[in-house]
Amino acid sequence: MALQGINFPLAFTGQEEMWRRVYSKRGLNDDDLAGFFVGPAFLAWGRMGNIRRWDGPLSAHWLNGQVELQHKILERMASLGIIPILPAFGGIVPEALQRIYPQMKYSRLQSWSHFPDNMTRSYLLDPSDPLYVSLGQEFIHEMQAEYGSVTHFYNADTFNEQRPNTSSPDFVREVANATYRGMIQADSEAIWVMQGWLFVYDSDFWTPALIEAFLTAAPLGRMILLDLDADSYPVYNNTQSFFGQPFIWCMLHNYGAVEGLYGRLSEVNRGPVWARNFSQSTMIGVGLSPEGIEQNEIIYEFMNEMSWRTTPTDLNFWVADFVDRRYGAVNAEAHLAFRSLQTSVWDRPTGDANQGHYALTRRPRLDLVEPIWYDPSDVYFALEHLLNATQTLPQSPILMYDLTDLGRQALQVAFHTVYGTFQEAVKVQNLKNATKAGRIMVAILTDMNALLSTNGHFSLEKWVDGAKSWSSTPDEERLYVQNALNQITLWGPDGNIIDYANKQWAGVVSRYYRPRWKIFLQRVLESIQNSKPFDQGAFDAEVFAEVEKPFTLRQYVPDEEDGTTGGTTKVLHTLITKYQDIFQ
Repeated sequence: MALQGINFPLAFTGQEEMWRRVYSKRGLNDDDLAGFFVGPAFLAWGRMGNIRRWDGPLSAHWLNGQVELQHKILERMASLGIIPILPAFGGIVPEALQRIYPQMKYSRLQSWSHFPDNMTRSYLLDPSDPLYVSLGQEFIHEMQAEYGSVTHFYNADTFNEQRPNTSSPDFVREVANATYRGMIQADSEAIWVMQGWLFVYDSDFWTPALIEAFLTAAPLGRMILLDLDADSYPVYNNTQSFFGQPFIWCMLHNYGAVEGLYGRLSEVNRGPVWARNFSQSTMIGVGLSPEGIEQNEIIYEFMNEMSWRTTPTDLNFWVADFVDRRYGAVNAEAHLAFRSLQTSVWDRPTGDANQGHYALTRRPRLDLVEPIWYDPSDVYFALEHLLNATQTLPQSPILMYDLTDLGRQALQVAFHTVYGTFQEAVKVQNLKNATKAGRIMVAILTDMNALLSTNGHFSLEKWVDGAKSWSSTPDEERLYVQNALNQITLWGPDGNIIDYANKQWAGVVSRYYRPRWKIFLQRVLESIQNSKPFDQGAFDAEVFAEVEKPFTLRQYVPDEEDGTTGGTTKVLHTLITKYQDIFQ
């Protein structure tokens, strides 16, 4: 991070134990907090008040381990001159607090993303209730007692993807003011850092008047806005530069930490420059705000360099230089590969990429739409030339990673192409063509899993082992693995945000995507044979019961199909020959 120039990151680890201490002093017990905290894979959304009590509880071992980890994080940041942003109180409280304070004033936020009311509709303390400022002060004091005075910057996001129950400017101003006062009561130099995402997500509700009321509740300069998805949906230019509050131009780029090549190089090249030169601009920096970073490394490398630039750079020159640095040598074949991707996959002209919504990784339907803003031949061309580059480039781990990722992308696009053929055959009830296309789709899934198995970076086993490493008992291990598997598939008890955080990994393709596509293909072909309409509702129920839910509950044990095998180039040569009619 420090070598990339990152000097102002969020440092949220361990806050649940701080809250446990605060609420314990107020009379709440562990059972009360079990109904408030969420499981380890969903902490971000619990902290922002979107969900509660889902996939927990958090054990004492977990809570204490996170505090220990936070100490290490903060100590390392301090040694590198990095300024941490600690969490703060944004008004969301446990339901059980009503028992201790029967006269407590509160409202309920709206439900979020199809979760049942007992897992969402969080309790928002009324800003007029003295508890609001007191809890804010106590929480920061608890962190100061544990970690020392390590920062003056604190984050709170009250209305993240959830509307207040009123559109009164006075109410949102009072909420913001109470949030800020809770900070400065504990730290007189406190500066509030908040996301500007709510103004994008619910732009119909957040009118300029409401935004101004909220942002000006703190003195100018005592709040910093993160313009969270500025490369696609900037807010600064529609809010008079956040009505005078400083802001950071951020690239979000990835939702759900999904695989899939995607980027907006041209926009990232010019966007921060435009924001810096905007009339009366209050921009103070650039930042990254993705939901996952282990993909499309070229995009993040380029974005990090924008903090040093005041004008756009020559993308052709920069990409060529990036390739040379990445592989440690100048290689014409590698240059051709990256040039093809630079002007297509990595340069989406508009922001509505629908990234992650690939046919292959979505619950099967007959009407799936996968927007592709580039010519698939650009991906196949890049794969061929990067594979050619292995004849002269060292077989480095990073080159093998890139080849695996590019091969995965090629198969993802090929699946989409064959799915389109399947759709057309079903429309005219052509059983022979639909059957043929279905077989190819299953073969692509099998071959994708085989390719991904050649590289440990694309392994479900690695993900599961990481979750297991935090457990101290068999029960904890089961819970943490369940969290890990649910997040990347159902994302909720009933598929509430299904496949939002999908992963194209060995083990996920073979045990999750392929089985449900097999059932889907079988049921559609049966509908053609029997001259009956395909029953999507019946299929959804069947695949949930037979594939999706069991996947999240079974303890993952790797098998031969999903184990890391190596041999990436050999597998790719075989696949290019096998699918040459598609890879054209």
